[in-house]
Formats: sequence, structure tokens, C-alpha cells
Amino acid sequence: YVGDLLDYSLLRNGHLILKYTSFSLDFLLDQCIHMMQLKAKDKRITIRKEVDALTKGKICNDQNRIQQVVINLLANSIKFTGKEGNITVATRRINCRSTEIRVQDSGIGIREEDQAKLFTEHGRVIDEQTQALNPQGVGLGLWICKEFCQRIGSGISFQSTYGKGSTFRFSIFDYSGEVTEPSRMSITEVTNNNLSARKME
Repeated sequence: YVGDLLDYSLLRNGHLILKYTSFSLDFLLDQCIHMMQLKAKDKRITIRKEVDALTKGKICNDQNRIQQVVINLLANSIKFTGKEGNITVATRRINCRSTEIRVQDSGIGIREEDQAKLFTEHGRVIDEQTQALNPQGVGLGLWICKEFCQRIGSGISFQSTYGKGSTFRFSIFDYSGEVTEPSRMSITEVTNNNLSARKME
């Protein structure tokens, strides 16, 4: 919660700085799953990883922000998935510059009338079931994910069927060869770089 407020402040004031380093996406996902495994085991939820062989090499991006997004999506999936449910974390290579990360669950899903709220500031879904599963949520997590995803890639999207589960997808760019490592970039610089990367796809 405190971390979300700090990120919210940085994003709203244009002070977010991204740090670019070379890292293994496959290893980063293993770390994310390991970090969330205890919470998943409490509900006997199985987390599976499906990695496209073409995404196992190193990429250059802000691994901390990518990790934050994956952890947030996993945390939400665990909260809103019942006992003995399933969560899948998967990757898919889009092209030589872009990779998709998918987090899919067998949870309660999201009512159609609530879906427009998800990526808005303080956009909490307020109903009896959601309140019981996430009583302390303040509605910033997915908004922060959206803002991060617009800077580390080309955004985030989701599909959800109420009563059956949800799937969140976001893409990340590979800046290998474009920046000097380690490199720090402001929001303005990242936006310009993303536009350049999109033209190269």
C-alpha cells in the first residue's frame, strides 16, 4: 500500500525514472512465482509457467517495474481465485523487439459492468464478494500497472468472464542495443523511445 502511494506520486508528478538493465525474463518470472508461492499454497492454488522458447534469452528493460506488474497481477489472481484454482504465467514472442506476458486465472472474473473501472485511478470494484476477498484495496494497483506498461511496452489489456476467470496481457520492449547499461531514463525519454520502438516493429 505504501509502495503504491509512492509510485502513484512519482507517476502523477512526472518523476518516475526507469532503469534499463539486461536480464533474463525467464528467471524474473521464476522469482515472481517463488515470491507468491506461499500465498498460493494457502489456498491450494497451482501456479504454472509456460515460456515461449524464443523469450528465454536476455532482454533490456526495467526489470523492477516488470516484476512489479507481474507480482501485482499474480497477487490479484490469488486473491480472486478460489481454493484449488489455477493460475498460468506465460510468455509469447511478438517480434524481435516485443514480448507478451500473460497472467491467466480461474477466479471469480469481473462483471461486465465493472470492467471499465479496472484501470482508472481508485477504480475499485465494490460488491459484497470483492469486498470480502480484498477489504483493504484502494484501487491503485491496476492503474499503476497500466502506467508502467505504457512505459515499458505498448500497454496492458484483459479479458474476463464473470464466474470463470480473467486473463491479463501486457507487452514489453527489448531495448538491447538502444541504450547504454545501466541507463536511467525519464518519462519523456521513455515515451519518445517507445514511439521509436513501435515504428520498428
